[in-house]
Amino acid sequence: MKYIITITALLMIIGACSSQSNEMTETEEQNTEQNSGEWIVLFDGSNTDHWRSYNSDSFPEVGWTVQDDMLVFEPPVNDGAEGGHNLITKDKYTNFHLQLDWRIEEGSNSGIFYGVLEQDGIDIYWSGPEYQILDPDVFEEMNEDTRKRVSGGLYDLVEPNPKNMNPIGEWNNAEIIVDGSTVIHRLNGETVVEIERWTPEWFEMIRNSKFANHNEFGNVREGHIGIQDHGGPVMIRNVQIKEL
Repeated sequence: MKYIITITALLMIIGACSSQSNEMTETEEQNTEQNSGEWIVLFDGSNTDHWRSYNSDSFPEVGWTVQDDMLVFEPPVNDGAEGGHNLITKDKYTNFHLQLDWRIEEGSNSGIFYGVLEQDGIDIYWSGPEYQILDPDVFEEMNEDTRKRVSGGLYDLVEPNPKNMNPIGEWNNAEIIVDGSTVIHRLNGETVVEIERWTPEWFEMIRNSKFANHNEFGNVREGHIGIQDHGGPVMIRNVQIKEL
């Protein structure tokens, strides 16, 4: 009888340990899923909690507004700060997948920055590479320089291929993927730029660009994401990010 009781108790202990082991496994799996990165909404159409002005702790009082589920920039009239209403995320990011929809009007110019370093008295674009947003008709002609400054391209460095921006007034979808040294720009579902940073070729491109005298440009491993005020109307919606 004592032998039977001992065996029964032993089986109960093994069962309890097995159950605890399963519970720990499920918890570990949940933690792994969380650590792998889930989509975080940076703009849900109603609030700007994730955003503030570049070199400021607050959201800009003029220029940017929330309208009809969109984040809308309309250039302020005579406020003396043309191009000075750039937005950045409150958080910094290293490796990520960002996506959003954008729309512009005739003559508009804007962009999405990443790897932004805040510097007093220095504009946002001197540190953060830019996913260009631009009305192509701004250029009277296309040449080697202007082709690197059209929508989807890595501004002043890499020409997008293909050039598949939708007509003015229609929505476009932008994706930026940063994974270590790899940077990918997508426009309307197609990869238009793919490049490796911090290679000899990367630094050679920078030396031959307008950013040659800014050592911080493209070198920031962890930085803010920004949306540019370049003096033209722009509309943004469905902004989300996944950390990789």
